[in-house]
Amino acid sequence: MQQSRVDRQKNSFDGLNDDVKKAFQAYGVETYVEMLGTNEAPGPWYPMWSFSNNFTTDTEGGMAWTKIGEVKHEQLPQVVMAKDFDSAWKTYMDAHGSVWRGFLLPPTCRLDYGVSKL
Repeated sequence: MQQSRVDRQKNSFDGLNDDVKKAFQAYGVETYVEMLGTNEAPGPWYPMWSFSNNFTTDTEGGMAWTKIGEVKHEQLPQVVMAKDFDSAWKTYMDAHGSVWRGFLLPPTCRLDYGVSKL
């Protein structure tokens, strides 16, 4: 017979050490999950790791994201398999850097300092 969720939580609480039980009781909870609580998403960017799923090549940021992804997919396998890691890593970083410098720096920064100086 399968235990109910309440029974599993009760058994889980019973198995905790006394210090954890005391802390949980102070907060009126019996599980670690209850300690986390639930909140509404604070914005369309939440959770941040999934925000990039909304990028399109219609914007400079989306184009940069796409190009950086292309560089990673092309260069990182070469870095992993390279006999000369340092050289392959430098090639990757140069390619990666050229993408973000070209897209993400403000135009005045590109003009004032020049991409090659950054």
